[in-house]
Amino acid sequence: MVRIVGMIVLALLLGSCSKDPNEQANKLFVEAQQQVQQSKSQEPEERLKTLRMASEKLNAIVTKYPGTNLAVQLISGQAVGEISIKNVQEAVADTSWSICKKDPQRECLVARALQIEEALKNQFERISPLAAIAAAEQRAGQDKEAAAYFEQALKIVQTIQNDDALARNLHVVAVAQVDAGLTDDALKTAGFAKGSNRWSLYYDVASAELKHGLFSDALQASQYIDESIQPARSSLLSDISCAEANAGKIPEATKLLESMQYTWMRVPGYVAIAQARLRAGQKTEAMDALKLALDITHNETSQIYKARHLENVASVQDTMNLPDDARRNFEESSQIIANEESKWSSETLAPELMVPRFVGVAKDQAKYGQIDGAKANFALAVKTAKAIQLDQIRSSSLLVISQAQLNVGMVDPALDTASMINSSSLKGLAFVDIVEIQAKSGNVADAVQLTEAIDDASARATALGKIALAMQH
Repeated sequence: MVRIVGMIVLALLLGSCSKDPNEQANKLFVEAQQQVQQSKSQEPEERLKTLRMASEKLNAIVTKYPGTNLAVQLISGQAVGEISIKNVQEAVADTSWSICKKDPQRECLVARALQIEEALKNQFERISPLAAIAAAEQRAGQDKEAAAYFEQALKIVQTIQNDDALARNLHVVAVAQVDAGLTDDALKTAGFAKGSNRWSLYYDVASAELKHGLFSDALQASQYIDESIQPARSSLLSDISCAEANAGKIPEATKLLESMQYTWMRVPGYVAIAQARLRAGQKTEAMDALKLALDITHNETSQIYKARHLENVASVQDTMNLPDDARRNFEESSQIIANEESKWSSETLAPELMVPRFVGVAKDQAKYGQIDGAKANFALAVKTAKAIQLDQIRSSSLLVISQAQLNVGMVDPALDTASMINSSSLKGLAFVDIVEIQAKSGNVADAVQLTEAIDDASARATALGKIALAMQH
């Protein structure tokens, strides 16, 4: 009797093992189909689990029963009824994203960025998202993944034939490498640029390093700028000296200023040193630094630079409770600006040439605490930009204004300006910068929400990568 039962069980097992592969595939497909239908009435978290199980069953059909009719249809991308591997995967991704938006985490932000990046048909549009994702992964300790994404981005970049386009895209990768803490790699990337674009890339790398407080790295990058381009090097050294002074590294800032060939570029550094001395309660030393700044300013041949320097010095004097000195320098600066503005009016310059002038003055005013004046000049810049007839030039000018407003901490005005940009790609660039600042300041939810307003897919993926990176700091 026992022997007979054993034979029956064995027969059943053999019968089960010998079932037609098409039947097994059909069984899995029906189960997947039922799960997809079931998911439609579920809450996001449960829906995600159910959809993932359905996706696994479809993949099992392809891997376990590759010769079946169903497998052939699924592999070829065909839908069987309403079901295909692609649309179930998209449902998984969309459901995951709906959950992520409520509680943003690095992993789901990166996953969404990759999903958008992989769907881009223009390979050059993939460069920026790949670089942003790579930086986020590097900071999260995912070194291998980061290296792979950086490598993909650079491979695409190195296929670019136009020197200027090559430089723009190398800039994207190099700055991302700085953000990732890979400063040596950033210098190597900058070295791929050709001609005069190369020193510009080194400048960009140094500027990015300054944002992270990497003064020695920024100085190293400045050494790569050719001796024949001293104005650029002096400008960079001026920025480094200001950053060092603001960080309390006054001896280093002073030494750097004294090494600069162009003395008129030393003024912002001396003003920054005066402010640092003042914060430290060293009023006498602050006045000494201001005197050095004024001595250079009085010999300045460019009237517009002279006016800016006087205004900046006056702003510090006002803080130091030196009303007479501050008023005198403010008045002289105002008179110079009034004279220059009358010249601008008589020159009837094109609006696109006027915008940088207003932006330059506004940035300086904001830098030294003259917020009302900065807002007024930014408003003039926006008004002037809106008068530009050609859409692309108008959009470019508005982008410059938005980025300048953002750089001086005016986030809401920057967003307002960016919203006026018609070009989807340029608006995307502006929004990416705003998203990054929001995320760095802890407003991750607002940053994620803003990405939904970015029409340009490449920019949207980049923005998500930037948020993921900001969450590592």
